[in-house]
Amino acid sequence: MPFIPSTSAFILFLLLGLFLFSYGTKHWPNLWKTLPRQRIAGVVMAFICLLWAADYAFPMFEGQLENFKSVLKILIPVLAVLSFFFLNFLFTRALGGLLLLSMSHLLHQAFVAQIPMRGFFGVLCYSIIVAGILCLAVPWHFRDLMEKTKTCTKWRLGTSAVLLFYCIVFIALTISETITS
Repeated sequence: MPFIPSTSAFILFLLLGLFLFSYGTKHWPNLWKTLPRQRIAGVVMAFICLLWAADYAFPMFEGQLENFKSVLKILIPVLAVLSFFFLNFLFTRALGGLLLLSMSHLLHQAFVAQIPMRGFFGVLCYSIIVAGILCLAVPWHFRDLMEKTKTCTKWRLGTSAVLLFYCIVFIALTISETITS
């Protein structure tokens, strides 16, 4: 997928996060408790992450490792089912995986498209990668952030401002790529 559609999809993802943190945490009082542990949405997102990661991994299995491709195809649904039963904070962990995979994809597409300000774009993408790693490593901090945005206006405005900043920058870079191409 080229840079413009990929970035547009991620902008929609950021806008969904902006809506979630600015409106959702305030108007749905139990969202901070239920969303990070949401199993159904988490297993769907985890399955997408597993398929996407397998797509990245398949080209690495060449030569003698060619036989492992069939094993990997069997493991994907098994891992999705096992994650449903054994992982806690499944939604948050799957969100972290999606952030990591999408930023890897966007960085590659930005390199191919040779967008202006690639260094700045790279710094923004790597900051989102750090957020994804934190979602994977310490998923309860996502729940705590949602709780803080529910109870404290400063946290809600700060989180919304950060997400809005990312949206504006990604929109500006997408528009600049559209104009130059």
